[in-house]
Amino acid sequence: MVNTEENLTPFPKGQTVTEQRMGGIASGKVRRERKQFRETLEIMLKMPLKDGKIDNIEEIKSLMGLEGKNITADQLILAKVISKATKGDLKAIDYITNILGENPIQRLQISGTIKLEPEAMDLEVLIQEAQRRKAELNTYTVCPFCRGSGDDGNGKPCSHCGGLGTE
Repeated sequence: MVNTEENLTPFPKGQTVTEQRMGGIASGKVRRERKQFRETLEIMLKMPLKDGKIDNIEEIKSLMGLEGKNITADQLILAKVISKATKGDLKAIDYITNILGENPIQRLQISGTIKLEPEAMDLEVLIQEAQRRKAELNTYTVCPFCRGSGDDGNGKPCSHCGGLGTE
């Protein structure tokens, strides 16, 4: 059956208002539950792993020195993440850089090929070239205001980057 004006019935006005009110009440309940969950999680993360006095984390000289120490749950989690990152786990590395605020929002992608001479196949040369290109990538970040276009959308140079498109 095709929807035409004859077979469509409008919602009663009171029903939509009531449904909206019920949805708002349910949304508020979920928000309060999530807030309580976050607060409980924060309290639990600050709890020591064992009964007794918490060891001062600043007095511990290495990650290996954490073994057997009474530290908080959040300190243990961070130690595990750092341990994974040092073993090359990219998700752990990404997590740490996000916490530290070192992940730029946008980066300008530079692509191309590296032509190597036969004598340049040395591993050290390859590593140096990769580091040089990485430094190049790290120095050019796209302007968040004009998104690399260089203008403010009205045909004028971006006031943030001066029309360069990069920071």
